[in-house]
Amino acid sequence: MSIEKALSFIHENPDSADFVGPILEAQIQKTEAFLNLTFPPTYRKFVSELGCGDILGLELFGIVSNTELMGTGIPCVTWLTTNLRNEELPQHFIPIADVGDGQYYVIDTQNHNRSQTDTCPVLIWDPATLETTPEFENFGTFLWEVIGELG
Repeated sequence: MSIEKALSFIHENPDSADFVGPILEAQIQKTEAFLNLTFPPTYRKFVSELGCGDILGLELFGIVSNTELMGTGIPCVTWLTTNLRNEELPQHFIPIADVGDGQYYVIDTQNHNRSQTDTCPVLIWDPATLETTPEFENFGTFLWEVIGELG
């Protein structure tokens, strides 16, 4: 599974990574309730173990602490999602990383069925045009492939 490989790589390379996790299940549930969506399994696993942070220069958005729901900026997924919703981010998108040109990688949770299988694709969302482009099968695949490109 891609998420397992990606998390192993991150744990094995602490000098190239900076993360705030782990995050408690209660905080994950509080964040999901606030955003009115459910994290797919691979993103939930990432947030649970690592929270948010960066690896090899890739900043990954997530939960910033076990006590703070609304951070004051990036990489807080609650803060960013709330702000991007003001720019017409669809309610079922979770921003997970900056593409680097004003666009964002987002998880599309629209068809999330809460199963153990992660069927939520990662897209590129452009706030200027509101267009999306499919990129990865799910968050685990995104993380593993992007780390591979950077490493």
